[in-house]
Amino acid sequence: ALNDEPVATIGSVPYPTLQDAVDAAKTNDVITLNGTCSENVKVTEAKTFTIQGTFNGTVSVDTGLKLTQNDNVYTVTSDNEDKEKTYEKIKAALVKAAKVISIFLDKQIAFVKAIKATAGFSIIRSILGYFMGR
Repeated sequence: ALNDEPVATIGSVPYPTLQDAVDAAKTNDVITLNGTCSENVKVTEAKTFTIQGTFNGTVSVDTGLKLTQNDNVYTVTSDNEDKEKTYEKIKAALVKAAKVISIFLDKQIAFVKAIKATAGFSIIRSILGYFMGR
């Protein structure tokens, strides 16, 4: 690209640098390069965009963001979303485990009560039997 020629365009809007285009890009925008671009750009918010053309630079993201690249499509998501999802999965698993444990404990308590009741009954029976000469 010549000095007066834009490095990139989104639709018909020209941008002097790829960074300017990336900053301006909204989700699902296509950034078209005019010629080869070796610029290194940083994405500062969650969005998905496509870079069309010859791009040998790099795309990086701010702290707290996660970048996934599929060919020339760049998807930037909040790292917190993943943390939230993981937290929800762990929470759900813990709730399930707690239910299983409480059912298990209820059954154990019922079992112990049944044993005590039966044992208690047989003790009373043997005492009665002893006194009644059985």
